[in-house]
Amino acid sequence: MASLYYEPEMEGLTYPDQDAHQDPDYDYDDSDMETISSASTAQTTSTITSEEIGDYFREAYGRTYAHDENLPMLYPIDEVEARRHEMQHVFLKALVHGNYIGPVPHCSDHVQMGPDPGSSTFAQHWQLEMAAEFPHCDIVKEYDRLIFDLHRVLKPGGLITICEVENQCYEAEPPFNMHAYVRTMPVAAEAILVLRAAIMKQGINLNAIHHIEEWLHPNSSFWGQTAKTYDIPPSRAKIASQGFRDIQKQVVLMPVGTWHPDPAVQQVGDLISRGFALAWRQLEPAMIDYGSSPEEANRLCAGSIAAYENTNLRVVGKYHMIYGTKI
Repeated sequence: MASLYYEPEMEGLTYPDQDAHQDPDYDYDDSDMETISSASTAQTTSTITSEEIGDYFREAYGRTYAHDENLPMLYPIDEVEARRHEMQHVFLKALVHGNYIGPVPHCSDHVQMGPDPGSSTFAQHWQLEMAAEFPHCDIVKEYDRLIFDLHRVLKPGGLITICEVENQCYEAEPPFNMHAYVRTMPVAAEAILVLRAAIMKQGINLNAIHHIEEWLHPNSSFWGQTAKTYDIPPSRAKIASQGFRDIQKQVVLMPVGTWHPDPAVQQVGDLISRGFALAWRQLEPAMIDYGSSPEEANRLCAGSIAAYENTNLRVVGKYHMIYGTKI
């Protein structure tokens, strides 16, 4: 199936040849939703006792959340959320024809950064299980500090990949930078702004994904500024400022709904809209925690659900993918 990319010089959506590094046989089929393995949740390396539950989970507004200062209170941990993550896995894999980007098979030292914990895209289950399997590692929410530390642990020639779905939707018209729903579904547009504010209040930099590509370059101001922010020794900052080479960035446009003329893209777009609508069914507690009244939170979430269920609205999301090699 074709992936949608935005090419400025083409002023529209294009369908590039499939990357040689990706799975050439992958195609989308809704039956994939029923066959995704649940082994990741079954193969935890340790069992949580009743006395330890409070160390891993917390209750808020009648829902269960991960108990970690670096995991914002955003999405609850329940079966609905597990289902949403499965849907997300399928549509992202369909869009990029695989589970990774860049020359992963040819790299011996590879650190892959998933989306930051504040994004609407990734599983807190994954983060908790990784923490259990690798207790000597930390989950961090500061993208800048994380990149700095990843440069430290990577060997020269090591690969870093960063993939994230942006917390915003856009009108499906070039240059794809006009916020969606402002005219057609104003409540949904308002809800996105409130949600972004709620996430950023918890210390997540949602704008980082727009700057990471420039951060990675050798001698960029990022290295010195980050070292100053986190009291990193100048000697360490000097080493890190060597940065990365062969930096590549792609932004995949995610069709939300069934408006696209390509039947295969329509299938993926339908799954994306259902996944996004499901996300908003989970977000009322986060909105209340931010300061919205229960009635206001319900109004905003209901408006967003209605927008995503209107699959004829021409809307896209953006999936940012960046990779580079340590110098």
